[in-house]
Amino acid sequence: MPEMDGCQASGEIRACEGADRLTPVGALTAGAMLEDRKRCARADMDACVSKPASSAAIRAGLARWVGETGRGIQY
Repeated sequence: MPEMDGCQASGEIRACEGADRLTPVGALTAGAMLEDRKRCARADMDACVSKPASSAAIRAGLARWVGETGRGIQY
């Protein structure tokens, strides 16, 4: 993203939501080191998947948000 990175974008999204956190935020990143995952966690992201990502890893991350049926976020 030209104006901010994913961690900054996550922070902006979280700031707009306040206490009612509803928007799932995940990163698909080239960084595979533990520090990269920690940076995503500090940015309050829900998931971090390293590239190259398998379709199974992406599906698993999405399933946490939309459920196995794909019918919407399960709370």
